[in-house]
Amino acid sequence: MTKILHTGIVVKNMEESVEFYTKVFGLKKTGEHELPGVRLVFLAGENQSLELLQFPGGQEERRGVGVIDHIAFAVDDIEKEISRLKELGIPLNTEEPREAMEGMKIFYFSGPNGEQIELVKNS
Repeated sequence: MTKILHTGIVVKNMEESVEFYTKVFGLKKTGEHELPGVRLVFLAGENQSLELLQFPGGQEERRGVGVIDHIAFAVDDIEKEISRLKELGIPLNTEEPREAMEGMKIFYFSGPNGEQIELVKNS
């Protein structure tokens, strides 16, 4: 294995999810495909890509929505990013980041499908 190509997230509402990841993280839409039984949208950042999958007719419940534990994004200033999330009206689980291993700061919140998102500031 040479690298992770993307993280796939099953979504309830494609438009809402695309807006969330482009607005909150600045990801860019790089492709969209309609296949039998699934709609796919690809979003890319500097070194992370997401594949959003929407299944017709409520099949996302069978497949599981937000079937990942979390996605982590590196940030330069975690407090500034938390303030920006508040300004965007993103619901937050806590108000402050917490210390993790080796001086790292981390902060979790949820995406529009219940997926956990982690911000990471390395020391």
